[in-house]
Amino acid sequence: KGKLNVITMHAGEPYWAQVSVDGVPRGRTPLQLDLPAGKYQLRVERPGFRIEERRVLVAAGKPVVVKITLSP
Repeated sequence: KGKLNVITMHAGEPYWAQVSVDGVPRGRTPLQLDLPAGKYQLRVERPGFRIEERRVLVAAGKPVVVKITLSP
């Protein structure tokens, strides 16, 4: 298993956003998930901001931190 940590920011401050992994809603940021090792499609959205998508590789035993700055 690996860990995925998703953080979203706006104007230099933490700012919540909804997170989906491979099309499945997983909660709001800041978010830490335990996932099997592999590749995932990460989608972050919040009303009034651009949707952000990233491909992430989760490796066993290595936490992955994804920090996204939200843009209106």
